[in-house]
Amino acid sequence: MTPDKPTKPLTLRHQRFIKLMIEVVDLQGQIKAYQKCFPNCKKRAAAETASYRLLKNVQIREAIDAGKREKEETIREAKRQERIRLAQEQVAHEFELDAILSSIATGTRTRKKKAAIWNPENKKFEIIVIEEEPTETDIISAADKLYKRKGSYAPTTLKHEGGDAFLQYMKEVAALKKEANVQQGSPA
Repeated sequence: MTPDKPTKPLTLRHQRFIKLMIEVVDLQGQIKAYQKCFPNCKKRAAAETASYRLLKNVQIREAIDAGKREKEETIREAKRQERIRLAQEQVAHEFELDAILSSIATGTRTRKKKAAIWNPENKKFEIIVIEEEPTETDIISAADKLYKRKGSYAPTTLKHEGGDAFLQYMKEVAALKKEANVQQGSPA
């Protein structure tokens, strides 16, 4: 086995080449990156050969790969944050819902409605906006939803002190009474 060779520090030109290569996806970009770092190299073929030689350097290759991974991770995270931001904009928050339901329940929120009416002077239909106050049904529905959101309702199932066995017994008694009434000919 050969002992590990100490790695040489990268020159400023090598570091610049690494930064440029993080953005490169093709051979043309690779050649341009090399020529920007080493402006004395004018011929395309020489720049191609020299850039391949630099890319064989493990230290440079690893730095480029790490930079590309970091760039991809940054892009992925930015896309994720944008999706989260858009989703949050589309979701109504609790306070907004409570405010809307409260304003409907108190009758202060008006509903805008478009209607077409005939204008005899112009002899054509015109669109007007009518503001309606909430109906009694709207107010009751909003209050009901607001109470449910705040947990003000009692449980929907009733519990008896005697427990489930007592409720079951009462159901059986009611069924027996109904059966007895049917046999005697009287309606239940």
